[in-house]
Parts: sequence; C-alpha cells; structure tokens
Amino acid sequence: MMLRSLSLGVLAIVATLIGHYAAGIVSSPSATEHVPQEHIDIVKLEPISAPVIRGGKVIGYVVARTSVTAPAADVKAHKALLAAYAAEAAFRAIYEEKSFDFSSLRAAEVLELSRRIVDHSNKRMGRATVREAVIESLNFVTQAELRSRHAN
Repeated sequence: MMLRSLSLGVLAIVATLIGHYAAGIVSSPSATEHVPQEHIDIVKLEPISAPVIRGGKVIGYVVARTSVTAPAADVKAHKALLAAYAAEAAFRAIYEEKSFDFSSLRAAEVLELSRRIVDHSNKRMGRATVREAVIESLNFVTQAELRSRHAN
C-alpha cells in the first residue's frame, strides 16, 4: 500500500515536470517568430484654429489640440517637417469637412478626422510615416459666442 502511494506521488511529480517543460517549449517564441518592435514617438502639435464655413459664411471656429505618432528615427530626423505637415493636415481635415456638426461630434466622426490627419500627413511626407493621429481636445466656438466675449 505504501509502495503504491509512493509510486503515485513520483508519477504526479514527473507528470508535473513534463507538463511545465512542454508548456515552456510551446509558449516560448522561436528565433524565426521574433520580430523586433519599432520604437514609436509622440509629436505634440501646437493648438490649431480652423474656421467652419457653412453656406459661404463663417459659423464658428474649431480649436483643436492634436498629437501624431511616428517611428522614432523619422521623428529624430524630420521632427519640424513632420510637425508642420501634421498641423497642416489637422487644419485641412477640419476646414475641408462640410457635413460634421462640430458642436456635437460623434465618436465615429472624431475617428474619421484622425484618419484624415494620418492620410494627409503621409501624403505630404511622401511615405507612411505617421502611424496614428490623436485628437486630445476639440472645441467648437460659434461666431455669436466670440462676439459676446469681445463685447464684454
């Protein structure tokens, strides 16, 4: 009886060791699967202000703060150019938009603006440098609000 318990204990230990060894082989990445990850930097842009024109009239302004992400090597080599093109792209994405109601944007519309900033930036850079555009804040100020602020 004691020999049976002892052999059962040894069998459990051996099975556990084999299981740990097998799990280590399965979960460890092989040399061919290892892909080094590219280091990405964030470039914070200066706030921009873009007029919103509807029916040929300025109805207000959008003030936005955005950031873009790009490979660290590109940021290091071309930060000023990257920031300028990304700021221009953010302005264009807002200024050229004719259908969004900036006073009550939906999440899908913000994502669309981000996508346009990436597309416009990369087009100007001549290659896919900008990976993501982050809209940190976006405020709409109507023409009437501006007038009332300046009147006080």
